[in-house]
Amino acid sequence: MQLWNSSVEMNNKECLDQEDNDKSESEEEILQDQKERERDVVRTRKLAEPKLSRKDEEEAFRKSNAVGRDDIRTFREVSRRQYSKKRDEKILEELRDKIEDEQYLFEGMKLTEAEIREQRHKQKIYELVKKKSENTDGRV
Repeated sequence: MQLWNSSVEMNNKECLDQEDNDKSESEEEILQDQKERERDVVRTRKLAEPKLSRKDEEEAFRKSNAVGRDDIRTFREVSRRQYSKKRDEKILEELRDKIEDEQYLFEGMKLTEAEIREQRHKQKIYELVKKKSENTDGRV
């Protein structure tokens, strides 16, 4: 009986030692797994968050500074000017495209005097606006 008890005790001790080893190994595995996950997160490309261009990064920086200094009014004015400039460029481009389309579509056709005047008027407006925008861009 004693022999059997001692063998049971040995088996119990071995099991406990093995469990301790398993716990320490599992802790080590957990730590290793956490390190790998952190490394993967850093290396993983974010598809949902597009990478900002340098210009966008600078704009975001300016926005954060404006908010931090309670200088939102200045930020709004700058944003409004940028929007107006882009809008003017878009309208000018649309006018140019419209003139080119009309020239292409009515090429070789006999136009009435009113249609000729309208084309000349559009062309003159386009040239004046383009000249003004070039002068404005040169000063800024």
